[in-house]
Amino acid sequence: MPKGLRLLTLAFCGVSYCYGDAQCEPTWDNTCKLKVGIVGGGTSLPAFFHNISIGIGETRRIVAGALNAKPEKALENAKKAGFTGYKHWKDMLEAWRKGDQDLDYVVILTRGKDHYEPTKAFLEAGLAVFAEKPMTETVAEAEEIQRLVESKKVPFVVGHPVVGHPMLMLARELISKGAIGEVRKIESWFNQDWAAEHPGYSWRFDPKVSGVAGAAADVGLHAYAMASWVTGQSFKRVSARLKSHTTERELDESCNVFAELGNGGTAVILASLVAIGFKNEHGLRVFGSKGSLEWNAVTSKALILRLPANEIKVFTLEGNASQFTQPLASYPLDANLANLHSTLERMIRKKRGEKTPEPYDHPGVVDGVQAVRFLTAAIKSSKSDSAWVDV
Repeated sequence: MPKGLRLLTLAFCGVSYCYGDAQCEPTWDNTCKLKVGIVGGGTSLPAFFHNISIGIGETRRIVAGALNAKPEKALENAKKAGFTGYKHWKDMLEAWRKGDQDLDYVVILTRGKDHYEPTKAFLEAGLAVFAEKPMTETVAEAEEIQRLVESKKVPFVVGHPVVGHPMLMLARELISKGAIGEVRKIESWFNQDWAAEHPGYSWRFDPKVSGVAGAAADVGLHAYAMASWVTGQSFKRVSARLKSHTTERELDESCNVFAELGNGGTAVILASLVAIGFKNEHGLRVFGSKGSLEWNAVTSKALILRLPANEIKVFTLEGNASQFTQPLASYPLDANLANLHSTLERMIRKKRGEKTPEPYDHPGVVDGVQAVRFLTAAIKSSKSDSAWVDV
């Protein structure tokens, strides 16, 4: 197998399985490409990256979508993209139920406040789901999604794309194997400046449109995912300050969260959409009892391990994390997402009984619930003058 295909580019079943299916489009290893449906997203940047990442590895393809809340726009967008369009996601779901539309999983790309209804409906029908974060707006909704995933045993992944980066996957493995000892402190950050450069984007900070939070729900959850998923640490309680720096924007443009971890350690989560000069700057430092790990997006192909006596080890993408890389991908975002899509693909194929490597443990429904708990607690804390709130 070519270098870089070992872990997350998939090799499954033989020729007979695929060619026995008249609807099968063979992949490079003669398996059938998974058929993907898209809910929401339209012509947005997230939809663009998902479109690229679904195609990486050539084992999946988009076949249908309800891309816009406006029915005619939804059909127009799908026609331009070259796949079957539906006026509403409910129509696509009904077509799948009747056997008129082949689907293996759907990707939920609606605005954050609208994630819950389609996610719940497709899970109830038994179809695998890739749900963008935040998984839902409320903890009660998140717990209902968890109940459905676990009771129906439906493959499910939450879209925290940053943790699909090979170096963060490697960092998780190093920490789990004790490379830095007990986790004592985490620093995680995610900064962008588009909201400062484009003041007209006020609708993104309108709760009627975007939901319960602005920066905290957007880049703040990216920073949270790095801190929690990479280290394996739970968040016990938080003290937060969510801030809008302009009177025109009701939701937060930046957030600062101090947290106590389940093991007694601490974490600092920093995020902003108005950090002028920082286009997509994010990173993570984890300080342990035996050493520290550091990674950032600027030098994203390197992971630094610092040990006592000034010893430093540098892990590289090519030399140490090639088993997590995607072929023909440019880092970071498209390949990160491709790793998450490949994880869901493995889960689906494994459930079918196909020969496949074990799925990687990317964020699933439990992680999705915890992220909603974190966000809910941070919002409550900020409204209470940064008082401590249990997660």
